[in-house]
Amino acid sequence: PYRKAWTHERALNLIREQSGIHFDPEIVPVFLDFIQKYNNGEVSPAILIVDDELHILSSLERSLREQYDIHTTSSVDKACEIMQENRIQIAMVDQRMPKMTGVQLLKKLRLIQPNLVGILISGYTDTEALVEALNLGFVRGFIGKPWNMADVHARIEEALDFYQLQQALRSRK
Repeated sequence: PYRKAWTHERALNLIREQSGIHFDPEIVPVFLDFIQKYNNGEVSPAILIVDDELHILSSLERSLREQYDIHTTSSVDKACEIMQENRIQIAMVDQRMPKMTGVQLLKKLRLIQPNLVGILISGYTDTEALVEALNLGFVRGFIGKPWNMADVHARIEEALDFYQLQQALRSRK
């Protein structure tokens, strides 16, 4: 970085000051309200992790459960059930599942919850699948196995930002 990071409060003050100038005045209050609820612990983003390798599910759940509401399954059918029963913001899906590809599963899950944001995870570099996933418009990243937890958290935060942006834009319509 070329300069020291701003404090959380300084960044929020800039967003408030630039509302209507640099930032959309209709989105700023929605964003600030969400940030306040998130910081107060009122909002715990829900993540569905789907992988046929149980040790992957267990590892991700242990690493993420303190910050997020984690749902895990190794079954495509159970993933659909979880989506129908819960409000899920992000689905992290293995690209190589027994019944269908991760891209196919993300498409199916998006039909259940239209605001869902996807992240593709895989131990293989499958450029075609990655391009197909990114071209869907709601898949916001790829995490290769083995992963670095800092990268996992970064991809999740990017996906959550995109989710919130979608919500704000939908509420304007």
